[in-house]
Amino acid sequence: MDNYHLINVHIINEGQISWGEVFISKGIIEKINFNITSKTPTNYQQIDGNGEYLIPGIIDTHVHFREPGYNEKASIYTESLAALYGGVTSFIDMPNTLPPTTDKSLLEQKLDIASKNSFINYGFYLAAVDDNFSEIQKIEPSVLAGIKVFWGNTTGNLSLKNPTVINQVFQLPYLIAVHAEDNPTINLNKELYLDLFDNDVFIHPIIRNIDACINAAKDILSIAHNYNTRLHYLHISHINELNFINKFKNKLSNLSIETCPHYLYFDLSDYSTYGNLIKVNPSIKSTKEQRLQLLNSLNLIDTIGSDHAPHLKNEKLNSYELSPSGIPSIQHELGLMWALAEKNFLSLPDLINKMAHKPAQIFRIDKRGFIREGYYADLALVNNNDQELITNDKLKYKCGWSPYENFTIPITIDKVWINGQLKLDNYSVVENKSALPLYFNNPK
Repeated sequence: MDNYHLINVHIINEGQISWGEVFISKGIIEKINFNITSKTPTNYQQIDGNGEYLIPGIIDTHVHFREPGYNEKASIYTESLAALYGGVTSFIDMPNTLPPTTDKSLLEQKLDIASKNSFINYGFYLAAVDDNFSEIQKIEPSVLAGIKVFWGNTTGNLSLKNPTVINQVFQLPYLIAVHAEDNPTINLNKELYLDLFDNDVFIHPIIRNIDACINAAKDILSIAHNYNTRLHYLHISHINELNFINKFKNKLSNLSIETCPHYLYFDLSDYSTYGNLIKVNPSIKSTKEQRLQLLNSLNLIDTIGSDHAPHLKNEKLNSYELSPSGIPSIQHELGLMWALAEKNFLSLPDLINKMAHKPAQIFRIDKRGFIREGYYADLALVNNNDQELITNDKLKYKCGWSPYENFTIPITIDKVWINGQLKLDNYSVVENKSALPLYFNNPK
């Protein structure tokens, strides 16, 4: 049965927490009532939320599901399943796969894989490289989440260097998502410091330091200002970087800012415990005090993205230079952020704003990200009277590990609906696929 009557739920939506009920029919949120409980129609299945929280499904706009090309690490099937367990109902996948997503045919290949294998709704970026501007122009705007610009080298080595192409890309009407690190700064730091640290991960935040981020930001924001670019600034890693970029908010009406849970949970002191397991790009580079400052500045952040980037654990345990950057996290990003809300770093409505509403608005995703009548029924029922100890046996990632093992999060995900179909029910998954491609209201 695909008709549901959800009663006795606390609905977190559009800045409010309200007691109410929701009717789901034919994949759509049919009716929302507050402060009443109606009689359940005969052709609807009643689900009593018992006071749990009903939220719009999380939209994670920053993931690396590794398919095609790195299927030994992850796949759209395995990672979308992990996402489902975490209350995530839509993802947007990065283009640094093998081959990288740089043209229409490769984008269509990913869409085809996802249509067959994804548990949750899906969208994809196209990478901008020095020789593919004509390919970008061939893409149907409604299926393109955005253009990814790698300002600095990272996994895949796709950095955009040609000044003419950079200016062309920044004039496009699409969202431009940027990985902002300055290659000259990184390369100079390697020359100066790499040999001094005996190939140890402690060198990572020195090579990829705050100067690499700020120097990149100066160039990126200047170009974006020239063209009023729809600029989405990815994975802010340090309070100084956030403060620098935030100064441009008044000048750039289309500027949005993302950070990730690992910059809120880990700092320089954690390298001695986790080593290469928390090696990411941009680096974790905050002192404890700076991390606390970043936590206390979440009001300046628009979206939370997991930057879910799995690698095999034996790869991560290599020497520093051979260890790839990235960590898996999508299964528990909501729980990790909920824990921060319980510590009063943000409110629950603000959490949902950053993880559902704002992603839908910034990426112009059609009829998702809110609990509204007529919208797709992408919903999660969250039990905040239970908690979960993150243990290895509960992980759904293909890579089989997480830096958050032995962390405790203050919620469990009881149920998840994807396009009105109940896909996760008390930790049991319905295998039949109901996922759909995301559609983006981009100008033609």
